[in-house]
Amino acid sequence: MARNRLRTNFILNTVSQVLRIITPFVTTPYISRVLGVDNVGIFSYSYSVQSYFCLFAVLGTAAYGTREIARNRDSREKVSLAFWEIEALRAVTALVALAGWAVVIGIADNRVIYILLSTYLVASLLDISWLYMGLEMFPFIVARTILVRILEVVSIFVFVKGPNDLPIYCAIMGGGTLIGNITLWLNLHKCVDRVKRSLINPWRHLKETLVYFLPSVATTIYTVLDKTLIGAITASDYENGIYEQATKVVEIAKAIAFVSLNTVMGPRSSYLYQSGQFDKIKANLKLSTDIMLTIGFGFAFGIAVVSDRFVPTFFGAGYDGVILLLKLLSPIIVIITVSSALGDQYYNPAGLRLKTSMYLLVGAGVNLVLNLLLIPALYSAGAVIASVIAEIVISSLYLIHCDGYMSLKTLLRLSWKKVIAGGVMVAAVLVADPRIPSNVPGLIAVVAVGGCVYLAVLLALRDSAMLYAVKEFTKRLHRGGKKTQSQE
Repeated sequence: MARNRLRTNFILNTVSQVLRIITPFVTTPYISRVLGVDNVGIFSYSYSVQSYFCLFAVLGTAAYGTREIARNRDSREKVSLAFWEIEALRAVTALVALAGWAVVIGIADNRVIYILLSTYLVASLLDISWLYMGLEMFPFIVARTILVRILEVVSIFVFVKGPNDLPIYCAIMGGGTLIGNITLWLNLHKCVDRVKRSLINPWRHLKETLVYFLPSVATTIYTVLDKTLIGAITASDYENGIYEQATKVVEIAKAIAFVSLNTVMGPRSSYLYQSGQFDKIKANLKLSTDIMLTIGFGFAFGIAVVSDRFVPTFFGAGYDGVILLLKLLSPIIVIITVSSALGDQYYNPAGLRLKTSMYLLVGAGVNLVLNLLLIPALYSAGAVIASVIAEIVISSLYLIHCDGYMSLKTLLRLSWKKVIAGGVMVAAVLVADPRIPSNVPGLIAVVAVGGCVYLAVLLALRDSAMLYAVKEFTKRLHRGGKKTQSQE
């Protein structure tokens, strides 16, 4: 029963991740053409500013709340008390954040945009997905995610028609999130009961939520700071627009390369760590890192070599600056693979969350200093260089202090064949590219050529991850053949 539930949750989580990947591919080409690069930049900068207030509004209650609900889920009474106390604490912090946001609205240039983005702060107050995650009610969360995504996509194509529709786009994005969070309350009565006000003490959770707040601060500052500084230093909507689109492509690549696999391996590592099976953790970590590096190097080399063709085809005219940013940003996919694998499969299962927060804060500090030095001279390219260097620092810290669960020597041994395959792929694409038409089918053909060459070289070099994939595929075919014979 538990195994079936785990399998169901994994499938649902995969559906949610796939939906996150597909949605930008559907809407980004349309939005980039309809709104234009400057409006995309305005949204990117405004949203980055708003993110800081949303961060304070939730104050680490999402991760902490999930843990508390999971710990007490056998007692409806305890779940109910924990829920109302944590939600009361979030109400206080959200109202303070809204007050601060009102001040920002008063001094903002694009005041209408900032007012519309207020819906994200209201939505953060009403987001109780942490309750359902703690209770492992993933079907309800995924159903809500699908509903919101479909609603957003349809609304964008129906209502956003030109550059003057940026306010409509903001309303759709914020409104979709708000509506999705409101729907979470419809099933609340099935999970928790009302609790007497005299029993509710939200402040007893404050200390723990602050512990969870620190990693959120580090992550948010690190991922959002670039956009804020580009807007503040360059005062260029164009620079923010091209940076937004470049990072969006890389985020999609990262989600495919390692997010789904780490989502599965993380809980497994926690179980193994709890039962003292440390050698098994190391073996799983090495194998999963090998697989993720295979995908990561493929994306890194691929994005760098096809960006000249991909950007005008995918984004349309006016986004030429994205090409250089993608070339500079592509290595980050491989670099983050290291910190992501170690974080999800060693540091978090080992209870070293505070340690990783420190590494992220160091990375955020490096990022801030480099941004202040490089953005004035290099604009958005400076922000990209700062991000890549900061990620190298973070991954290095993860690697140095991982107690032997991974080493630089191991990473080099896993990577060198992939680098050769990536180099051959780049050469093959450069040879084939001039002979292929510059259109959507041509882009697909170039990607197909690059992908096939990359995999063929890995197979020829007998790369460990490639051999594992072939072995697993052969096993599945063999099992399938046996099942067919038994049925006959």
